[in-house]
Amino acid sequence: MNAIICSSSADEAAHSEVLFYGFRGALPKPFTRRELADALERSLASNAAAR
Repeated sequence: MNAIICSSSADEAAHSEVLFYGFRGALPKPFTRRELADALERSLASNAAAR
């Protein structure tokens, strides 16, 4: 799965838990376009490295 969760929670512990459930990353709301682009790049890079 190649998914990023977006949440209004700024709790770091909650964000690390989502990685356990298979998400590639987490973005706290609100986020900028640059933060979204960076998260997508990291997610795609980790997906490519896993192959």
